[in-house]
Amino acid sequence: MTRGRIAAIVTCRDLGRFLDEALASVERQTRPAAEIVVVDDQSDDIHTRQVLARIAHGGTRVVLGDGRGASAARNLGGAGTTADYLVWLDADDVFEPQYFEKAAERLDNDEGLDFVSCAMRAFGDASYRWTPAEPSLVAAIATGAVPHASTMMRRTLWLRTGGFDESLPTFELLDFWASALESGARGVIVDEPLLRYRVRSGSGYRRSIQDATYRARMEHFYAKHRDAVQRRGIELILAKEAFNESQRAYRDTLESRAAALEGELADLQRAIAETTAALAARGLHRVDWGDLGRVAPLSPRWGRDRGTPIDRYYIERFIAAHQADVRGRVLEVREPMYTQRFGAGRVTRSDVVDRDPGNPRAAVVADLRDAAAIPSAAYDCIIVTQTLHLVDDIAAAVRECARLLKPGGTLLVTAPSVIRVDDEAGRDADFWRLTEASARTLFARAFPIDAFEVSLFGNVKVCAAFLYGISVEEMTAADLDDIDPQFPLGVAIRAVKPRAAAPEGVRNIAAASRVASSNRGVILCYHRIADLAPDSHALCTPPAVFREHMIHLRDRCTPIALDDLVRAAAAGAIPERAVAVTFDDGYLDALRTASPILVEHGVPATFFVNSDRLDEEHERWWDILERVFLTEPHVPARLSLRVAGHDLDMRTAGSGERAAALESLNRTAWTLDADGRRQLAADVLAWSGAAAPPRVSHRVMTAGEIRALAQRPGHAIGAHTVHHLALTCHDAATKRREIDDDRRALEHRLGRAVDLFSYPYGELDAETIAAVRDAGFRAAVTVESGAVAAGTNRLLLPRVEITRDLQRRFGEYLDTIFSSDRLTVAAVSP
Repeated sequence: MTRGRIAAIVTCRDLGRFLDEALASVERQTRPAAEIVVVDDQSDDIHTRQVLARIAHGGTRVVLGDGRGASAARNLGGAGTTADYLVWLDADDVFEPQYFEKAAERLDNDEGLDFVSCAMRAFGDASYRWTPAEPSLVAAIATGAVPHASTMMRRTLWLRTGGFDESLPTFELLDFWASALESGARGVIVDEPLLRYRVRSGSGYRRSIQDATYRARMEHFYAKHRDAVQRRGIELILAKEAFNESQRAYRDTLESRAAALEGELADLQRAIAETTAALAARGLHRVDWGDLGRVAPLSPRWGRDRGTPIDRYYIERFIAAHQADVRGRVLEVREPMYTQRFGAGRVTRSDVVDRDPGNPRAAVVADLRDAAAIPSAAYDCIIVTQTLHLVDDIAAAVRECARLLKPGGTLLVTAPSVIRVDDEAGRDADFWRLTEASARTLFARAFPIDAFEVSLFGNVKVCAAFLYGISVEEMTAADLDDIDPQFPLGVAIRAVKPRAAAPEGVRNIAAASRVASSNRGVILCYHRIADLAPDSHALCTPPAVFREHMIHLRDRCTPIALDDLVRAAAAGAIPERAVAVTFDDGYLDALRTASPILVEHGVPATFFVNSDRLDEEHERWWDILERVFLTEPHVPARLSLRVAGHDLDMRTAGSGERAAALESLNRTAWTLDADGRRQLAADVLAWSGAAAPPRVSHRVMTAGEIRALAQRPGHAIGAHTVHHLALTCHDAATKRREIDDDRRALEHRLGRAVDLFSYPYGELDAETIAAVRDAGFRAAVTVESGAVAAGTNRLLLPRVEITRDLQRRFGEYLDTIFSSDRLTVAAVSP
C-alpha cells in the first residue's frame, strides 16, 4: 500500500476572524498534510490582511488570488501544490482531527477510488448534521446534495475534470461533481461528521440562494450539462419529483414546529406581562438597578477619589507587556510617567511633548498633527495614551508619529472606545472614540499592514463601572480580565516602523505571492564533525569531508539560513539550489570544529540543542554506553541489570557479545524517561568499573559555549527538547513539558527568541506536532529525506541526513534532488 501525500488548501476572503481556527484544524490532523497553502482571494478587510501577513511571516505559504471567487481560488491552490491527494477548506470551517487519516486511508487502499467525502456538522448560527447524497450523477442533479467543498480527492480527478469552473462564482460544486460523476468518477461518503461547517449571516451561500441568482446559475448549469441531462431525462424527472416531495414533507414539518413554538412564545409573553404588572402594583421594577439606579456618576473624577481609574489598569498592563520597547530615546505626551515607570535602564533620553507651552515638563512644544520642529526618525519609542481622541485630525497625528520614529522604533498607543467627555479639553475639544475597525483603518494608512497589532480591553460591566467612576480596587480580577470584543472599553495599538521599505506590488503581505516557485530547497542534517572510532550510530562526518561539503555549497549552491528558507518557502521565492545546514544534539565539536569551517566559507547554520544540564559538562547516555561496551578493554563477562522493572541478563565476554548487549540496551533505553536513562548509564558505569569523567571529544556544549556559538555570524540556535527523549513513547504532558521547557530555558540563557525545532530521532506523531505548534515555533524539521518546496508543511520540513554513503557522493546527490521532478529522492542508491 502506498501512502499518498496530502495537500491542504485553505481559501480565504475577508475571513480573518476564523482563519487561525481553520488553519489549526489542518495542522492538528492525526495524519499530517505534506503541503499547506492558504489562498487569499483579495481580502479587503484589514484584520484579515493582518492575519494573513502574520501566518505568512510565521512560515505558512500564502498565495494571492485575483478576487474571482471560490473556484479560481481553489484552482490556484491546487496548481500551487504537488501532493497526490487534494483537500480544500473554506477559512470559516473546521476539520475534525481524524479526517485526513480516515479519508486518505480509503484512497490508499483502493486505487480505483477517486474521492472520499464525509458528513458534516453545522455550528454557529445553526446546528444540524448533514450527509451528502450517494455519489451519482442523478442524485447530484436531482437533490443538489453533492459532496461538499472539503472532499478529499485524487489530484488526477481534479485535473481530468478540468478543475472548478471559474466562470461560476456560486454553484461551482454542483457543476464540478456533475462533470466528475458524468466522467465515471468513483467515490464514497464516510457517514461520520468529520467537517464542521460554520453557518453565518452574510455568507456566500446565503446570497447564492436568492431567487434571481439561483435561476441564473441553474440556467447556466443545465446549458453546460445538457447532454448528460437529456440522456437521463426520465430518471432525473422522477428523482427530482421524489426530492421535491420529501422537501414538501420536510417543510410541512418545519411549519408545524414553527406554529407550536409561536404558541409557546405567546404564552411566555403573556406570563411576562402578567408578572410585570404584578411587580408594578407593588412598586417594583423589572430591573433592580441597585447603586447604578442614578443619572450622576459615583465619582466625577474617573474614580481617582475612590482608587485607581479602571482604564489605567489596562493601559499599564499594555505598556508593561511591551516594556522592552521602551528604550533608547523615548517621547511621551504631557508627562514621562510611563517612560520612567517601565523604561528601567533602557532609556537613554526621555522627552515630553505638549502643545501647551505652559507645561513645565514639556521639553518639546509641538502639535502632534504637524510637529515640523522635530526631525524625522528621532525616537526609538513614542508613548501616546488616551490622547488621540482629543486631536481633531487624528489621522495626521498617527502619520506624524510614524514619521518621528526611527526605523525599528515602536509606537505604543491606547485610545478609548467608551469614556466620559474629557474634563480638561471640554465638550468642544473631545472629538473621537475608537473601535477596533477604526484603529486598524487609521494605522493601516501610516504603517505597513503587518507592522501593527490592535488589541481590545474591557466588557460591558467594566464600561458601566468606568462611566460611573468605580475604581479598580472595587472590581474583581475576573471582571477586569474578561474581554468582550462586542463591548470594549478601549483599544491598544503597538506599531513598529519597518527597518526597510516593503517590496512593491505585494499588498503589504511580504511573504505572499501569486505563483508558486518551481525551485526547491534542501536542508542538511549533520550530528558530529569529528573523525572518531567507534562510531556505532554513524553520527560522525570527518572535518576534511565536511570542509569539502561546505566548499561545494559555497561554489555550487545557494547557502541559506534555515529561518530564511522557511520564509522563502512561505513566499514561494526559494532561491535556486538553496541549501540550509543544520546540526542536531549540540556536541562540542559544533563550536570547535564545524563553526570555524562554516564561518570561513560563509555558510549559515542552525544548531538544535537540548537544555538538560546546561551548566554541567556531560556526555549523552548513548555515548557512555558505546564507550563502555566498545572501547573499555575489560568488563565483567556477564551483565545483570534491572531496568524499568525488568531484569536483563546478557553475556559480555567477547566483542560480539558486547556489541549485542549494547544494541539491546539501546533498544531498552529508547522508551525510558530522562531519569531512567540516567540511571541506566550510571548502573552500566558502576558494573563496568569504567572512569566516569566526560571526554572532551564526546561531550555536549554547556550554556556558555552555546551562547558563544550563537554569537558567531550566520549561526542560530534551535530547540531539540530538554532530554532528547523519543517523544512518541511518552504521554502528551511529557511531550509538552519537554518542548516548552527547552524553549524557555534556551531563550533565558541566550536572551533571544528560539523559534525553530528539531524532533529528536525524527520521532513524531499528531500529539507531538500539536505541542510544537502550540509552543509557537515557526517551523520544525524531521529526518525524513526530501526537498522543501513552496507550501511544504512548516512543521514537517524534510531533511537529508548525511550518512556515510552520502558523505562520498554529496554533490551527486544534491544534483539529483535539485533536478528531480519529485520532492523525495532516495538517499541511498539501490
